[in-house]
Amino acid sequence: SKIEIEPEDERTEDLPPLSETKVKISDLDLDLDFVDIIGKITAITTPRKFKRSNGSEGKVATLRLVDETGQIRVSLWGEIAEKTNELERGESIRLENASVREGRGNAPELHLNTRSRIVRNIPHTEAKDLPKVEQKLLKIEEIEPDMPVLDIAAKVRRTFPINEFSRDDGSKGRVMNVILADETGTIRASFWDDMVETGQKLSRGDLVLLENARSSMGLRDQPEIRVGKRVNVKINPEDVEIEEMKPRRVKMSELEEGLDSLEAVGRIIDVTKSREFERSDGTKGEVASLTLGDESGTAKVVLWGSKTETLDEVESGDTIRIKDAYSTAGRYGEAEIHLGKEAKVEINPEIVEDLPSLDEIEKKFSKKGRIKIADAEEGSQVKIRGTIVRVFQRRPFFNICPQCGRSLGSVESEELCEKCGEVVKPDHKLVVNTIVDDGTANIRVVAFGKLAEKLLGKTTQEVFEKISEEGELADFYEKIDLAGQKITVTGNVKRDEYFEQLELRARELDFPGAKDEAERILEKIKDRNVVST
Repeated sequence: SKIEIEPEDERTEDLPPLSETKVKISDLDLDLDFVDIIGKITAITTPRKFKRSNGSEGKVATLRLVDETGQIRVSLWGEIAEKTNELERGESIRLENASVREGRGNAPELHLNTRSRIVRNIPHTEAKDLPKVEQKLLKIEEIEPDMPVLDIAAKVRRTFPINEFSRDDGSKGRVMNVILADETGTIRASFWDDMVETGQKLSRGDLVLLENARSSMGLRDQPEIRVGKRVNVKINPEDVEIEEMKPRRVKMSELEEGLDSLEAVGRIIDVTKSREFERSDGTKGEVASLTLGDESGTAKVVLWGSKTETLDEVESGDTIRIKDAYSTAGRYGEAEIHLGKEAKVEINPEIVEDLPSLDEIEKKFSKKGRIKIADAEEGSQVKIRGTIVRVFQRRPFFNICPQCGRSLGSVESEELCEKCGEVVKPDHKLVVNTIVDDGTANIRVVAFGKLAEKLLGKTTQEVFEKISEEGELADFYEKIDLAGQKITVTGNVKRDEYFEQLELRARELDFPGAKDEAERILEKIKDRNVVST
């Protein structure tokens, strides 16, 4: 036999790189590429499937590991995600060839793939210094979808009415939703069937301890807690304390849907008059809006009920501070700030930061000329022209509340609007995802509502009926035949954190013809002539 050192063989490129070192959790650094690490499992999720941007299917699961120096989140991708079905909380394991990446809050986290390995039954000498895993109360930010067992203590922020529904087998069920909060965020907890009676005992401000609960994927792909008959619920236990939730301060460019207890400071750009509307139960409501801006961008602010009276005290150019508001998707998919009865508004408060003037904000964020996709930047408002090179074949509509426009919840409670606190007959809202290319780069373009109707050339109801008739989404999109169409889009550039790419939320959309392009070129020539003279 022969041993050859550093052979010239193309198969060597497929060998996994050696990990740089065996480290403790506190030693993890983003400058490290691959590491070996020993830890004890404190939390675990079952594998879940997801769709990649190219249409293929992926699989992911997560762990939380601790050692004597700290804790860390571990993501398992592909087939190795199935290993979580064999692992147990409290088990000591060694991870080999784990890659170090930037995670939430810019902190390091570990990722495992086909080149990584999980070693169980490690020698006692390697695990002897690991801490004992006792009952650990998770923070809300630590909860992942599909955790089979979790314990959490949080305060009740909002409760909602009971919703009754019919299951596929014809049996009746009940669910009651509660919004819980701690210092790290908020989460929805759903009390099911007999546990509804327990949920009814909760009031705003109560401290609740949930033991042996589980999590699932909920609204907007966010985790939610499921409270069934196996869960032990303690209300205001004397031996448990948690910190109060702190408002999350956001800039306009950082705004995204699904935020709760947010705080924002900005200058009022314009104000719309309040209008009256009728709820599904026949009662009247009032709503108004304004546009708020800062140095990073602009956003729509929607005021409900008595909060509309604030408009009597403000005008364009005033500064306001908003606290305890929430965000949701607007008509064109852009995030909006909404002010309910719990929100607070300060008019012309003393602020440390310097806000740009009204003129500066309007000049910076008014409509600009068309740009190349390659020049698009996160947080900017842009206009692009390109060719649709791909249409994502997904269900092109979702359910919204007909009164406030908020997205509704999971299948079992899809008619319960959490904002309005009542059962409603949902409306359908269209959403179409495409990839647009202009030769310099491509970008994902998302069109909602009327713009999605314009893109598809059909009303929401027509789309709903067509898909119901066709049965297959592929048949529907094939007949629409959008690929190859020239398109002009104006909108806001956001970053999709899940796919780590920019996307353009459309606010205006057109199919330009030769005449439109000729007029644009003439205008450009005129502008140059004006500058030269």
